[in-house]
Amino acid sequence: MDNKVIVRNKILKGGEFAVKLASLTSEYSYDSLENFRKHRGDRFIMKELFDEIIDQDDLEDSTLYKKYQEILQTKEDNELFSMKYKLRDDLAVSLSAHIVLHHIMDDSFDGGEKILPWVCVDSNIYIADTWWDTDEEILSDFRNLSFVEFMSKHKAY
Repeated sequence: MDNKVIVRNKILKGGEFAVKLASLTSEYSYDSLENFRKHRGDRFIMKELFDEIIDQDDLEDSTLYKKYQEILQTKEDNELFSMKYKLRDDLAVSLSAHIVLHHIMDDSFDGGEKILPWVCVDSNIYIADTWWDTDEEILSDFRNLSFVEFMSKHKAY
C-alpha cells in the first residue's frame, strides 16, 4: 500500500479530457501516441488537453517537466507536483494534516499509453484529519475498515 504516485497539483475539469481527446483525434486516424505527438506537437497537446501552457515546444524541455524531474529525484513536493499514495488505479490519497482523496483521471491515448508521465486528478475531497495516526495506520484503515468505521475513527465531529 506504500505505492506512491506523482500528481500534478492542478485539478482538471472532470470528463473534459475524453471529449477533448476525441475531438482532436476525430479528423485523423492516429495509430500511436507517438504519431499523435508528432502531428499535433507537445505545446498544442498540453494546451488543448490539459490547459497547460508550456514554455518549450517539447514537453521534456519545459519548466513543467523539469519540476516533474525534480520531484522524481528528490521525492519532495514542490509548487507544481506532489507525492500521493495510490489506493487504486483511479484513486489516490494525500496524508498531511488532512486526509484528502483524489480521483485520478485516465489520460491514456486510445485506451493504451499514458500521455503524461505524471498523474492528473479531476477532483478531490477532504474526508478527515490525520490527527496522531501514522500514514501506515491510515492506509491500513482504508484496506480494513468500512467507510462508517473509518469515518468514526478519523473524523472529528
